Amino acid sequence: MATRNYFSHTSPEGENFADRYDRFDYTCRASAGDGRSLTGGENIAQTWYDVRVTTADGTVRYTTEDELARGIVTQWMNSQGHRENILTPEWRNEGIGIVVTDEGKVYATQNFC
Repeated sequence: MATRNYFSHTSPEGENFADRYDRFDYTCRASAGDGRSLTGGENIAQTWYDVRVTTADGTVRYTTEDELARGIVTQWMNSQGHRENILTPEWRNEGIGIVVTDEGKVYATQNFC
Protein backbone atom coordinates (compact mmCIF):
# COMPACT_ATOMS: atom_id res chain seq x y z
CA MET A 1 0.00 0.00 0.00
CA ALA A 2 2.76 2.44 0.90
CA THR A 3 4.74 1.82 -2.28
CA ARG A 4 1.66 2.12 -4.47
CA ASN A 5 0.00 4.92 -2.46
CA TYR A 6 -3.40 3.35 -1.77
CA PHE A 7 -5.21 2.36 1.43
CA SER A 8 -7.70 -0.46 1.12
CA HIS A 9 -8.27 -4.13 1.89
CA THR A 10 -8.42 -4.55 -1.89
CA SER A 11 -5.50 -3.74 -4.20
CA PRO A 12 -6.00 -1.58 -7.29
CA GLU A 13 -6.20 -4.85 -9.29
CA GLY A 14 -9.00 -6.17 -7.08
CA GLU A 15 -6.88 -8.58 -5.01
CA ASN A 16 -7.99 -9.07 -1.38
CA PHE A 17 -6.34 -10.83 1.56
CA ALA A 18 -7.74 -14.22 0.50
CA ASP A 19 -6.17 -13.76 -2.93
CA ARG A 20 -2.85 -12.86 -1.30
CA TYR A 21 -3.09 -15.97 0.91
CA ASP A 22 -3.61 -18.05 -2.26
CA ARG A 23 -0.74 -16.36 -4.12
CA PHE A 24 1.68 -17.22 -1.30
CA ASP A 25 0.19 -20.72 -0.84
CA TYR A 26 -1.02 -19.95 2.70
CA THR A 27 -4.08 -21.91 3.77
CA CYS A 28 -6.16 -20.83 6.73
CA ARG A 29 -8.77 -23.12 8.20
CA ALA A 30 -9.53 -21.98 11.74
CA SER A 31 -12.24 -24.19 13.20
CA ALA A 32 -15.38 -22.30 14.17
CA GLY A 33 -16.43 -25.30 16.27
CA ASP A 34 -19.67 -25.99 14.39
CA GLY A 35 -18.25 -27.72 11.34
CA ARG A 36 -17.43 -24.41 9.66
CA SER A 37 -13.96 -23.04 9.09
CA LEU A 38 -12.84 -19.44 9.11
CA THR A 39 -10.52 -18.73 6.17
CA GLY A 40 -8.76 -15.67 7.55
CA GLY A 41 -9.26 -12.06 8.44
CA GLU A 42 -7.49 -8.75 7.98
CA ASN A 43 -7.31 -5.40 9.74
CA ILE A 44 -5.65 -2.36 8.22
CA ALA A 45 -4.91 1.06 9.67
CA GLN A 46 -3.29 4.25 8.46
CA THR A 47 -1.93 7.04 10.65
CA TRP A 48 1.18 9.21 10.99
CA TYR A 49 4.37 9.05 13.01
CA ASP A 50 5.69 12.25 14.61
CA VAL A 51 2.94 14.29 12.93
CA ARG A 52 -0.12 15.73 14.69
CA VAL A 53 -3.22 13.69 13.89
CA THR A 54 -6.79 14.67 14.69
CA THR A 55 -8.84 11.77 16.08
CA ALA A 56 -12.33 11.48 17.55
CA ASP A 57 -10.69 11.93 20.96
CA GLY A 58 -8.68 15.03 20.02
CA THR A 59 -5.23 15.60 18.60
CA VAL A 60 -2.45 13.04 19.06
CA ARG A 61 1.16 12.83 18.02
CA TYR A 62 2.90 9.46 18.16
CA THR A 63 6.59 10.02 18.92
CA THR A 64 7.56 6.56 20.18
CA GLU A 65 7.00 3.05 18.87
CA ASP A 66 4.88 2.24 21.95
CA GLU A 67 2.63 5.28 21.40
CA LEU A 68 2.23 4.36 17.74
CA ALA A 69 1.38 0.74 18.55
CA ARG A 70 -1.20 1.80 21.16
CA GLY A 71 -2.70 4.30 18.71
CA ILE A 72 -3.10 1.70 15.96
CA VAL A 73 -4.66 -0.84 18.33
CA THR A 74 -7.01 1.88 19.62
CA GLN A 75 -8.06 2.61 16.03
CA TRP A 76 -8.83 -1.06 15.47
CA MET A 77 -10.65 -1.47 18.77
CA ASN A 78 -12.83 1.57 18.01
CA SER A 79 -13.95 0.01 14.71
CA GLN A 80 -16.62 -2.68 15.07
CA GLY A 81 -15.35 -4.98 12.30
CA HIS A 82 -11.70 -4.66 13.26
CA ARG A 83 -12.57 -5.20 16.94
CA GLU A 84 -14.52 -8.36 16.05
CA ASN A 85 -11.48 -9.71 14.19
CA ILE A 86 -9.20 -9.06 17.17
CA LEU A 87 -11.62 -10.67 19.62
CA THR A 88 -12.47 -13.73 17.50
CA PRO A 89 -11.43 -16.62 19.77
CA GLU A 90 -10.97 -19.08 16.89
CA TRP A 91 -7.90 -17.36 15.46
CA ARG A 92 -4.72 -19.28 16.21
CA ASN A 93 -2.20 -17.19 14.25
CA GLU A 94 -1.65 -13.48 13.76
CA GLY A 95 0.82 -11.48 11.74
CA ILE A 96 1.34 -7.72 11.85
CA GLY A 97 3.22 -5.62 9.32
CA ILE A 98 4.07 -1.93 9.73
CA VAL A 99 5.57 0.43 7.15
CA VAL A 100 6.53 4.04 7.86
CA THR A 101 7.22 6.21 4.81
CA ASP A 102 9.89 8.91 4.73
CA GLU A 103 7.09 11.45 5.28
CA GLY A 104 5.92 9.64 8.45
CA LYS A 105 2.81 8.03 6.94
CA VAL A 106 2.16 4.71 8.70
CA TYR A 107 0.44 1.68 7.19
CA ALA A 108 -0.41 -1.24 9.45
CA THR A 109 -1.80 -4.61 8.43
CA GLN A 110 -2.91 -7.35 10.80
CA ASN A 111 -3.78 -10.78 9.39
CA PHE A 112 -5.48 -13.60 11.25
CA CYS A 113 -5.84 -17.33 10.85
